[in-house]
Amino acid sequence: GEAYHQLGLITEAEASFRILATEQPNHAPAHRWLGMIYYDLGAYDAAISEMDRLIELSPDDYRPQRLLGLMYWDFERYSEAIPHYERVLELDPPADVEGEVRVELARSLAALLRYEPALEVLEGAPDSAAAQVVAAQCHWNSSRPDEARRLLAAARENGPTIREGYLLEADIRSADDDLAGALDIMRAAVAAHPHDAECRYRLALLLEQSGHTEQSAAEMAVYEENRTLATRLTELNYQALHEPRNAELRDEIADLCERLGKVELARTWRQAAEACRAGAERSALQEAAPPG
Repeated sequence: GEAYHQLGLITEAEASFRILATEQPNHAPAHRWLGMIYYDLGAYDAAISEMDRLIELSPDDYRPQRLLGLMYWDFERYSEAIPHYERVLELDPPADVEGEVRVELARSLAALLRYEPALEVLEGAPDSAAAQVVAAQCHWNSSRPDEARRLLAAARENGPTIREGYLLEADIRSADDDLAGALDIMRAAVAAHPHDAECRYRLALLLEQSGHTEQSAAEMAVYEENRTLATRLTELNYQALHEPRNAELRDEIADLCERLGKVELARTWRQAAEACRAGAERSALQEAAPPG
């Protein structure tokens, strides 16, 4: 199975690990490999099932908990992501993993408006720009603007501005009646994240408030187009969960990802499509081969 996987023969690798997991249902590495393969193929239902089984077999392994947290986060199912992230922290992961998970957990909590628990989680995180921006968001939404401003300034010094940093700074500029400053920030945000729907929408609103009605309408049109593409992408993602061997579907998803600027994700789906297609071709050749 591992040899097949290294050669890019994903279908054969999956079949090998599936046989192993069937014959030895308590073989944890087989379930780990299956989970990773299904995740790469976009078959998240199957990946979740394998990770759940792996947790039963290896309850002290933080890795399946982390992967489940990431998958639930991708689907914006934050309440389901949170307990998995919390379990990762209980299992004492490596320091670099712990720092990343604390930020991911804090973002999940903040998305559910649980700002104080999010700040408690971040107390143990390194002072990265991402952690400082999440903390700043929590303080801003908890009516502590001075601390939010301090943390946002520290985040700017600590690394490149991230998406959430742009959005928060625009909120602060708007609250300070600095409409021109907020507009400049959102223009920079769209330049850095041209396919981000929220950035584009916020820019359109600020342009409207500033009297730039034609520019606002143009930005809103791009926003609507991106939102339509994103909705279609979500629909196809769910479809792919139930069609793990559909190469054409994965090609379509990759095309949408490219149009939305999700380059790495597009590459992953393109590889998954090729793996499905190669597996189908090999199966056809095997069926056509004469016996013996």
